[in-house]
Amino acid sequence: ESIKEYRKFHLQENDIVIGMDRPWISSGLRTAMIKKADLPCLLVQRVMRMRCPTTINPNFFYLHLQASSFLSHILGKETGLGVPHISGKTIGSFEFFIPELKKQNEIVYIFSSVDSNIHKLKKSYISKLSNYEALKSSILNQAFSGELTKDAA
Repeated sequence: ESIKEYRKFHLQENDIVIGMDRPWISSGLRTAMIKKADLPCLLVQRVMRMRCPTTINPNFFYLHLQASSFLSHILGKETGLGVPHISGKTIGSFEFFIPELKKQNEIVYIFSSVDSNIHKLKKSYISKLSNYEALKSSILNQAFSGELTKDAA
């Protein structure tokens, strides 16, 4: 019954949220894009929600929030004594070029392709490292059990 009164706090698919208190984590700025699987969910205090107009691809905008230019813009402008905080004013003062929607979509496609390739390479690299570790372990077991020196004797 009471959920209707919180309608203005309902998040939607493709909304972008930024944690404004303790904004930095090991992987960078605390940001997320709301996915369909996240819904329903509500906006909470100390989190900024950004909703793109139809002229801006949310994924394009999200890429800007991951860019070093935006991170540099935010870094060092935190306030607060005990808990670092970034303000809506600081976030809102960042300026960037917005090309036409068709170009935004192309940029998102290119970055998605690159990101997908990076993910595949990481997965392959981890698999190869695991194989090398297994080989190393096997060789060490053979060496310590004397199997590697049997023919030499």
